[in-house]
Amino acid sequence: MMKTAICVFVSFMCIQTLHSQELKVDFPFVKEVHYQNHTPVDFARFGVCQLRFDIQDTTQGLKGVKDIEKTKSDIRILTQKAITHQVNVLVFPELSLGFDKANRNEILSYLQEVSAKNDMIIIAGSYYNANRQSTVPIILPTETVYSYKIKQSKFEVSPLSNEGMTRGDTLVVISSKYGNILPIVCVDLISDDVQFVARHLSNKNQINTLVNIGYNPAAGEFMREMAALVKRHNLFGIIANVAQPDPSIDDKCLEYGFGNSSVFASLFIEQARTTKLISDCFKDCSKTKLLDAYSTLISQMDPDEEGMILFDLNLSTVRPPKRTNAPDQGYPTLKNLQQIKLAE
Repeated sequence: MMKTAICVFVSFMCIQTLHSQELKVDFPFVKEVHYQNHTPVDFARFGVCQLRFDIQDTTQGLKGVKDIEKTKSDIRILTQKAITHQVNVLVFPELSLGFDKANRNEILSYLQEVSAKNDMIIIAGSYYNANRQSTVPIILPTETVYSYKIKQSKFEVSPLSNEGMTRGDTLVVISSKYGNILPIVCVDLISDDVQFVARHLSNKNQINTLVNIGYNPAAGEFMREMAALVKRHNLFGIIANVAQPDPSIDDKCLEYGFGNSSVFASLFIEQARTTKLISDCFKDCSKTKLLDAYSTLISQMDPDEEGMILFDLNLSTVRPPKRTNAPDQGYPTLKNLQQIKLAE
């Protein structure tokens, strides 16, 4: 009888121990970086760049830009256009800095000078550092900080030791006078862990703009993901992708290809007059109304275009009021929307 009681007690204690164990969840660390966030502007002007460049194998199963000189030139051209259009926040796609160290430092020095002289924040694309981490330089007028891609895509993994991308562990929130911005890289947009962080920060009013930079052949999937996030949360959404259409398909409106850099926001119905800047494949049969999956899409660049989407974001009114009028907040939520070409 005593043995039976002891066994029952031990079993009970084991069950209690199992039930009381803490579950470990490895979410990315979030670092907040401040830039004059005590003096927010009413509207912040963004420039979202879409470049065309091929990539090639470099070392350790990683990729880099094939035509470095062309890409450097395109970065300079679009940056000068951003200066002309008085852009506050400039965004380049993933791997825009996939150069050797000397060429990368040359462009970073140029962008740092531009940032300081023009009071501009630059999310300068990405590159793989010496630890094989996908690294995003965020250039502020006062300093350069670094965020990281958290998850690998299927193109960045390798069965070999010391090859492929190393996972990152840190995201950066830019808390600035141009908004509270969270830049993430490509597949991190569809990562449960990273998206949870983005949704949580939005719910706590700690970010108002989610930026996704990519070298992404599945543009449509990511656009639908961003459209849904902006519909459900108090967010502006931005995708900066690489122009690289599938040469086997003539359709410029290929939603599953590259390109389709895009902007997402909530607008008043009567102010939603932006469909002329959106390809027909994202619309219903009438070609005047967006498909439900893209209901917050405001503007999108064709897959084979090189250029920039320009717009002003209303930092006071991310989501317009539905039943009341609040004119002092200023309308609309997004204004001065246009697209410019690299060659213009």
